[in-house]
Amino acid sequence: GDISRPDGSSMSHREYKNFQDDLAVKRENYETFKNEIDSLEKELLVLENTEKILKSRHHNLEEFLNKQEEQAGILGFKDTHKQLEDASKQTTMLNALKSQTLEEISEMVQKIALTLEEKKKLLQPKV
Repeated sequence: GDISRPDGSSMSHREYKNFQDDLAVKRENYETFKNEIDSLEKELLVLENTEKILKSRHHNLEEFLNKQEEQAGILGFKDTHKQLEDASKQTTMLNALKSQTLEEISEMVQKIALTLEEKKKLLQPKV
């Protein structure tokens, strides 16, 4: 027999198997990304701690860095680099937001398509 969906419609065993396979792939992707995020967060902590240690060793770090940049002929590099990092972070956040919005639109389109299909079935003459 067929398997019932929450909305009462039925799903064939093949559709259910495909659904399970899709779910397994999504779960695997989730775990991969979660592990990658965890790893990056740990790396960020190490880098933040390293920064704190370095700052504690040199009280006038900004002045020191500016002198180093000036000696190397790249005065202002640090500030420009910081601005690029900030812009990159903002771009990443915007891309994630766009992706989420596209997913939401896609889900809405799927819901509308299902609703239309259900309405079509209701309006078909019963033979």
